[in-house]
Amino acid sequence: MIGIIDTGAKNIGSILNSLNFLKIKNIILKNPNQISGKITHIIIPGVGNFDSVMKNLKNIGFSNEKLKKIINQKKILAICVGFQILFSMSDESKIKGLNFFNGNIRDLKKVKCKDVIPHVGFNSVKLDIEKKLEFFNEKDFYFIHRYFLPNNIKTNDKIVTGTTIHGSIKFISLILSKNLIATQFHPEKSGFNGIKIFKYFYGQKKSYI
Repeated sequence: MIGIIDTGAKNIGSILNSLNFLKIKNIILKNPNQISGKITHIIIPGVGNFDSVMKNLKNIGFSNEKLKKIINQKKILAICVGFQILFSMSDESKIKGLNFFNGNIRDLKKVKCKDVIPHVGFNSVKLDIEKKLEFFNEKDFYFIHRYFLPNNIKTNDKIVTGTTIHGSIKFISLILSKNLIATQFHPEKSGFNGIKIFKYFYGQKKSYI
């Protein structure tokens, strides 16, 4: 079963539609006490801003320490702002992130992106190493965001990244690790390509890399 943490994000309905289409059992998590052994996978959704997601998580009992423990124990899919809060800080917020990964989320305006801001629409993702993940590599997914993770995470045997280009800015849009998929894009709004990600997320029994 998949548990969807209620971060207050507005994309939960679209996530539910995707999971129901695949006939995957799911539950919306209002507090961490709902997480049982039956829940093997967790989705951290995100539409809105960094502040509100971090505050909402804390308000319903998902402290930083508790959430990091869950991320280490379960299969995780983190989407958009859910992706961003995994990092240390954001230009959008004075509240610190989980610092699960080192890195700061930046503002496209502050780095003088020479294209439309926010970045809205379909764009492709290119993996940094060759893997048999054809449904990720150079496929189009739906983006809507102003804040981004710079392309500064070093690839190692524990992390695979995918990058996307908007204007002159190349940013990390995908992270795969042993038990985590994190996407700056929205698989729930990406049509059939997004459905494949949900299917892979729930069906994959071993490491994601």
